[in-house]
Amino acid sequence: MSEGTHIYRSFLIRVWLQQEPDGRWKWMGEIHHLQKGVIHSFHSLEELVEFMMRVLAQKVQEL
Repeated sequence: MSEGTHIYRSFLIRVWLQQEPDGRWKWMGEIHHLQKGVIHSFHSLEELVEFMMRVLAQKVQEL
C-alpha cells in the first residue's frame, strides 16, 4: 500500500467474566464487526484474537 492509503475495520467488543459451575471464572464476550454487521460470540480471549486475525487476513488477501 502506498503512503496515505488506509483500510479501516471497526469492531465493538464486549467482554465479561462469567463463573462456571465448577467455580472457575472464564472470559466471555461478543465482537461486532461494524462494516459487515456480523456478531460473533467467543468463550475465551484466544477465540476473540482468532476471529479478528481471520477477519483481518481476509482483507489482506483481497488486496
